[in-house]
Amino acid sequence: MWSNKFHFIGSETEPGLSFLTDLNFYFAKKNGVKVFNSHDGLGGTKREIYLSYGLQYTTESKTAYTIRTYGFNNLNRGASTMAPSGFKDGLSIGIVKPF
Repeated sequence: MWSNKFHFIGSETEPGLSFLTDLNFYFAKKNGVKVFNSHDGLGGTKREIYLSYGLQYTTESKTAYTIRTYGFNNLNRGASTMAPSGFKDGLSIGIVKPF
């Protein structure tokens, strides 16, 4: 898992514009014949990648406005062990207001 915030304008304590990144890699082996199929790689393991990146703007009142894109990919999805298919991509918009 990797998560980071790069500040273009401002800093962690000062408001400004930031670039956000998240990268997660999941690796699991489950018991049971029904879980796996002939397209599973690495000895019947399930692997998945989650990637997200976006922009965040924080105002003087500490309100944060974010826009992010994300992508989920099950590396074992599809009929090929070399070229996965079935990405689940999207966009999210958010507002965070501290109380």
